Amino acid sequence: MSKKTNYFYLFIRNFLLVLGKIYFRVSSVNRNFIPDKGPILIAASHRSFLDPPMVGITCKRPVHYMARHDLFEVPVIGKAISNLNAFPVKRGAVDRGALEKTWKLLEEGEVVLIFPEGTRSKDGELQKPFAGVGMLIHKAKIPVVPCYLEGTYEHFSSKMKYPKPGKVRVIYGEPLDFSDYYSQPGTRDVYEKITEKIMEKIAQLKK
Repeated sequence: MSKKTNYFYLFIRNFLLVLGKIYFRVSSVNRNFIPDKGPILIAASHRSFLDPPMVGITCKRPVHYMARHDLFEVPVIGKAISNLNAFPVKRGAVDRGALEKTWKLLEEGEVVLIFPEGTRSKDGELQKPFAGVGMLIHKAKIPVVPCYLEGTYEHFSSKMKYPKPGKVRVIYGEPLDFSDYYSQPGTRDVYEKITEKIMEKIAQLKK
């Protein structure tokens, strides 16, 4: 059975794409690294509120992503982001519910956006990743597309009240294969090695 088309998502995506082209001159690099079908994790740098929508409008497939759980309790906003493929995650600890939702989406062949750093960077530099992302990848056993967002911090950092016009580039990398780790036991050391490799690849895209 074919999945129901999310027309609200498509409308908002196309609207933001036009806005992004005008206001941020947004462009993407190596978008072809995202497979046309099948489950995929996009692991991106996180330096701005702009990051999720910039990935969403440059990815050729609908993207699902985690959002802070309390946002879903805000009238109108909660309903809107749910219709934009967001699902809640509790910060500060491993959220089993969010992980299970991610696994379910991947089993259904969807694209899920994750931020290995967890929260937005305060100074624009890449941060230390959370091992929980490695645990997710170790269990999901699927390719990971690294992604670096250039210009999002400079034009809408956490210190700014409003975004500034400028240029944003979304740079995708070749899918990463972690199959060498799948036969190893699921330990924190293995999870950390996976996340560290992802951050190394993201850092290389920055150069």
